Amino acid sequence: MFRIRRARLALTAFAVLVAPLPAGAAGFAVLDGDAMVAARAGLEELYHARTAEAAEQFERVRELLPDSPAADFLLGGIEWHRLTTGPQGFVAGGELEAAFFARMDSAIALGEAALERDPADASARFFLGGAYGYEARYLAMQEKWWDAYRKGRKGVDQLETLVEEHPDCDDAYLGLGIYHYYADVIPSVLKVFSGLVGMNGDRARGLDELRRAVRGRGLGEVEARFFLSEIHTSFEEKHWIAYGYSRGLREQYPENELFTWLNARVLDELHLTDAAAAEWAELREVPRPGRMRGFLDYRLARSRLYGGDFEGAAADLGELIELGRLGSPRITAWGRLRCGVALDFLGRHEEALEQYRLAKELDSSDEVTERANARIAAARRDPSVVSLPELAEVARILRYTRGHDETTFRRVEDAVVSPSRGLSKSENDTYFAILSDLVIARLARGDVSHALDAVDRALGGSVRPERESRARLFGLRARALHRAGRDDEAERALGQAIGASAGDARDAWEREREELRRGIPDPAREPGDGAVEVTSPDRGEFRLAVEVLGGPTIPMTLTGDAWRASVPWPHDAAPLRYRFVAEDGEWRPDPSCDHVELVGDTAWSVLQPKQANSAPSE
Repeated sequence: MFRIRRARLALTAFAVLVAPLPAGAAGFAVLDGDAMVAARAGLEELYHARTAEAAEQFERVRELLPDSPAADFLLGGIEWHRLTTGPQGFVAGGELEAAFFARMDSAIALGEAALERDPADASARFFLGGAYGYEARYLAMQEKWWDAYRKGRKGVDQLETLVEEHPDCDDAYLGLGIYHYYADVIPSVLKVFSGLVGMNGDRARGLDELRRAVRGRGLGEVEARFFLSEIHTSFEEKHWIAYGYSRGLREQYPENELFTWLNARVLDELHLTDAAAAEWAELREVPRPGRMRGFLDYRLARSRLYGGDFEGAAADLGELIELGRLGSPRITAWGRLRCGVALDFLGRHEEALEQYRLAKELDSSDEVTERANARIAAARRDPSVVSLPELAEVARILRYTRGHDETTFRRVEDAVVSPSRGLSKSENDTYFAILSDLVIARLARGDVSHALDAVDRALGGSVRPERESRARLFGLRARALHRAGRDDEAERALGQAIGASAGDARDAWEREREELRRGIPDPAREPGDGAVEVTSPDRGEFRLAVEVLGGPTIPMTLTGDAWRASVPWPHDAAPLRYRFVAEDGEWRPDPSCDHVELVGDTAWSVLQPKQANSAPSE
């Protein structure tokens, strides 16, 4: 079940519906000629945070189309930008709120009047739906769910009618995609509400529609990229995909704080600590009120924790808490909880428990309260017994960071205990996710023997894994055996993984076995003319390859603690576009590349010819 924190995020985004933008060159265009040129130019100015220049362009749209809702909708987007991305963050009420609703109400009135004159006016229908969506978004941010739904449903109705009449209007799929996705993933606490009012959610359909909006290259492309990044980091937990979008937006619009915030959050989830901390520090340089400054101080300390520096994170969070600098009860609660995580890792369990108790007393976040309750309950007999949610966070940090030894892994593994009454299915999944992360952490440091021992302990313990977890452990065992050069045993372990799985997972394990049987050619060689060596750190993968856009997919060789391959260079004057592909088929950009480029609806790393002899690394 999603927490209330997720509920707010979900319905905020779902109710946007999406404040759609005018269609681009491809497909059906809802603005033509000079009006389209002005709208495009104004939105580009707005994304670069140049609001005065954006307003000039949008007023030009009004001059050209005085009876259209387009200008007021676009100008309302400026008010939304001012309302939500200023130095104080989102603050309800006041002159900015009034200005925002004045613009959107005017767009709604003009749109409804235009449709009364001509029900076939697709442009009016488009911007009318967008204005309803914008107002719904604002109401959802205030957690006025029923009002948000009523406004949002009107917006969706307009978009659905539009695509029935003009199915090639790519930008309309932006709003529909957001609606269909979030109506499917909203928390179970709101599912009863969705049943009553008929929210027809469809997660896969929503993602497809958002990707279509990106490929359409209309003016809604930027919004679609933003929401795809948000969705993949907050719900799908595919953070490399999110990073491809967030970094591209960050590079394209460096002045836009919203994209900086998004990119920093994604970098944290990838445990790319130095890059994340640089983003948070840049945001912190802007003068802000105490509430927002406290949040940024918290994020910097959290980045330190996610980088594996438990001692430094405990010290930073402890100081911020003592000085009362976290800015709000909610962030203070999160600060205390994550301070408790760090203190527990350091063995300072009594101090950790005090932080959990104080976080619970603040009663400002349902998720914090739930996690604090779990930790306090686990420690009723022994303060050193840490709850599964906290151990899961620690294990993930250990998996993706360096500098930890077998003693540390074993200490965390030994702390994973089940309640005397047994584990629920979700607890069972968490239990074995922790053990799997610790196996991968051992593989990533090249410790094959201890990784095999850890898999055997997990499979032979008193807690029996569910089928999916069991298949995953057999797959990890195969990975370790392959690294030890014991491929016959690795093949048998993959057979066990296949037998314990079904559907897409079974197909994936079967592909692994076929690759193992074929053998992997050794791609390692010294880069020569027309080639560049690319490297990526070992993250415990079974396989890693580098895929060149328009060229081959080249297996990489594990050497020491990094994967390496020599990649052919296209030609002297051309940049190299590539990405890493892990054994599960998930791709990822290279964080050290020159920049990220969107091709279709996916991101590729780019190296310029001047870097032909460099060795970029993840």
